[in-house]
Amino acid sequence: MATIRPFRGWRYDTNRVGNLADVTCPPYDVISPEEQRGFYARSPYNIIRIEYGEAYPDDSPTTNRYTRARAELDRWRSEGILRQEETPAVYLYEQEFVARGETTRRRALLVDLKLEPWTSRVVLPHEETMSGPKADRFELLRTVQANTSPIFGLYPDPAGAVRAAIERAATANPDVEFLDEVGERHRLWVVRDEALINAVADALADQPVLIADGHHRYETALGYSTAPDAPAGADGILIALVAEDDPGLRVYPTHRTVQGVEPALLAALESRAAEVFTIQPIGALEGLRFEQIEAALRDAVQPAFAVAGLPTGQAALLSPKGDWRSRLPAKSPAWQDLDLVALHHLFLEPLLGLDVDREGEGRVRFTRDAEGALAGVRSGALQLAAFLSPPNPRTIRAVAEAGDRMPHKSTYFYPKMRTGLVLRGIGPNA
Repeated sequence: MATIRPFRGWRYDTNRVGNLADVTCPPYDVISPEEQRGFYARSPYNIIRIEYGEAYPDDSPTTNRYTRARAELDRWRSEGILRQEETPAVYLYEQEFVARGETTRRRALLVDLKLEPWTSRVVLPHEETMSGPKADRFELLRTVQANTSPIFGLYPDPAGAVRAAIERAATANPDVEFLDEVGERHRLWVVRDEALINAVADALADQPVLIADGHHRYETALGYSTAPDAPAGADGILIALVAEDDPGLRVYPTHRTVQGVEPALLAALESRAAEVFTIQPIGALEGLRFEQIEAALRDAVQPAFAVAGLPTGQAALLSPKGDWRSRLPAKSPAWQDLDLVALHHLFLEPLLGLDVDREGEGRVRFTRDAEGALAGVRSGALQLAAFLSPPNPRTIRAVAEAGDRMPHKSTYFYPKMRTGLVLRGIGPNA
């Protein structure tokens, strides 16, 4: 059973900092260097200085972006820029946004979740992690001793008990409301309603929490919680819990692009792919819109994916044929049925010799900009682009409950949770 707890959150004093849009930011892993500099310029109190501080050439083990983050956080607390709740609470967080021309909203509860090892099956991962981000987040957590941004978890609410409690809480005026730099509206309620807290606890009584976003931070916190010098409060983590049937839950795919493959491999790709896949033409790249690729993916029997540049100047839908399961690792049917598994294990790795987990080395890259990837192949800047269907939350849970993990960057939950709305301290600052 997952254990959730109210906590005394740290929040910005808007009388001191003004508009919260100027002092909050998206999570670190979706911020480009240019955006990082932009958030620095917005306010001297922007949370970017804690969450994703700038590194300098003369940084040392004793003076670096982690130590600067700790110094800034300590100063903001002492000067009253950040103030702590007088009593423990949970936080109802609503994001209102436009997705494909439709205005919708998603509601989450920010709580302190007790950390549990993966082996307990109380909290389930769904995606593979990489060592680099974990090392970075570990050093930040160890030095700053605070959760500056929530991870994102999903829970089942089939009877709607939590939704009803949330609806009651949302009838009050929010404690916080603002529009961010992209026009998304954020609302936050400080909640001390025992009925709401109990409803969430009941929903989690016999169902595991599924990590949607924040695997690196969860594993980092879990590792830190067992360290000899771990302070009080290190056994928990700040999480935003969203119901799996929340009408505002949006999950998008992360597509793959390819560059740097030897011409001889590309020349033989179509004939080699035809031995493994049924290849259905979608159309010539000239004038092709991504909506046409999306339509082909919607109508396909999964697993399937689309490739721009196969054959040259064309786009096609690929579906594995024959005894394709025997070519995959021996994992659950839910995992083997993933279109991304077919793309990685039947196409990119065996046919092109690509290591799909080594992003950024000029061969396989990850992107959410489908139109940009399509244009890149059309112009010749990219050799190939592979497009995927949006993952289904039920499929994600099925893979996790089977004990498997989806490939790295399988899912993109939109929109991202805002960093800096509520901080959870550990140790003396808890």
